[in-house]
Amino acid sequence: MPNNTDFCYLDHYQGERLQRQYTMLFGNNQNIIANKIADEIFTNDKAKKVLDIGGGTGELIELLKINQASRDNLLPSMFILVEPFDSMIAEANQRKNPPDVIIAATGEGLLKVKNDNTQNIDVIILQGVIHHIRGISLEEFFKGLYNMLNKNGKIVLITRPLKVEFPMGEQAKKSWKECYTTPPDDMPKLLQKAGFIVSVSIETFPITINRVDWLAMIKTKNSAVFSNISALEQSQIDQDYLEIKQKYAKNSLITFLDHQIHIIATKP
Repeated sequence: MPNNTDFCYLDHYQGERLQRQYTMLFGNNQNIIANKIADEIFTNDKAKKVLDIGGGTGELIELLKINQASRDNLLPSMFILVEPFDSMIAEANQRKNPPDVIIAATGEGLLKVKNDNTQNIDVIILQGVIHHIRGISLEEFFKGLYNMLNKNGKIVLITRPLKVEFPMGEQAKKSWKECYTTPPDDMPKLLQKAGFIVSVSIETFPITINRVDWLAMIKTKNSAVFSNISALEQSQIDQDYLEIKQKYAKNSLITFLDHQIHIIATKP
């Protein structure tokens, strides 16, 4: 389970309220991303074993299952959710299309789980979770994932750059960068060092959100986006809140771009 002193986990998982906010912010884009990931998974009609690390409430797995059902002549794949938080696991189990298997573990803790569900994997998904890996170097973590994959197996890693366009105050921007123990730009090299063939693309998604909703996310740190700023004292959050509130005082809607780094690492 996560260490409660790890600020990148604090206030991150807030159950149903978090899910509503996350869907409000990224819902349409998540469908696009799920379709792209599906294209990486369903390359032929064979059944696949797919492992989603830090998959939260199982939203991505459900979207992938729906995508698979829409394709012809595909054998059912196995979707495994790796998630350390009981509240998220409970919500995942309530979905219409729940995960086939759930492993209660962190990403680094997963490497210690030795059973059929962690071997001969075809695709490992790391969406918005890589900065939560603690207590192990990313190089060691990637080598562990390499050993879990079949030949031609893939890691689909989605993260964000150190510099983002999210409307945040200066305190939050600093805390965002500090949450990454390894800069995202270094991750492709570490994956190559672990033995993978790597391709990288930058995907950009436009975001429009009501100003009141965005300010509420900053104030309470409930959105997954702001898990990175949980190290800040409330006084610092309040300072950033006022900064953004004043900056967008005349705007009922806030529009910005969400730049994401999409990495596909293939085991030769």
